[in-house]
Amino acid sequence: MGRYTKPTGTRNSVAVRLALLGALPLILVTGMTTSASDPGATRAVLDGQSINISAVSNFHCHDRDAPTIRCFSSSVERDDDVGIPVSRSTVAYVTFFHDEGYGGGSYTAYNPISNLSDLGWNDCITSFKSLNGQRPHLYSDINYGTPAWRWASGAWVSNVGGEANDATSSIKNDP
Repeated sequence: MGRYTKPTGTRNSVAVRLALLGALPLILVTGMTTSASDPGATRAVLDGQSINISAVSNFHCHDRDAPTIRCFSSSVERDDDVGIPVSRSTVAYVTFFHDEGYGGGSYTAYNPISNLSDLGWNDCITSFKSLNGQRPHLYSDINYGTPAWRWASGAWVSNVGGEANDATSSIKNDP
């Protein structure tokens, strides 16, 4: 067997090796897939504690602070948290509800939602209130697939009725 010979590198090669070692955690992190601990991943909180994202349909939530969904035990608490919008870009566009007459769990959406099942809301919407004067557009399939139902701007609908009731999988607002 050969003898170990210590490398005769310069200070620069030592500095390069240290820099690579320092960068290794960053390289490993950026190569990982998104997880619940990813700050950019959608997460839900209730009373400051994380909850399962699919449980938001059991509460009164909003996505104003996306990717964080904030949930509350009552719609009054949610509405207090939302407060008065400071600009048009922060205006919620629709609050949808589980039950007829704006009852049951609710969700105030500031953003289009391409897959309501991610939030536990797939095929659950029975009523809604459009809050920013635009036209709510409810879709039966994820990613805004057909059939779709569209209402007048600013509509408050206590029962979406017929085919649309408990049949919505994605939602967005149109001018």
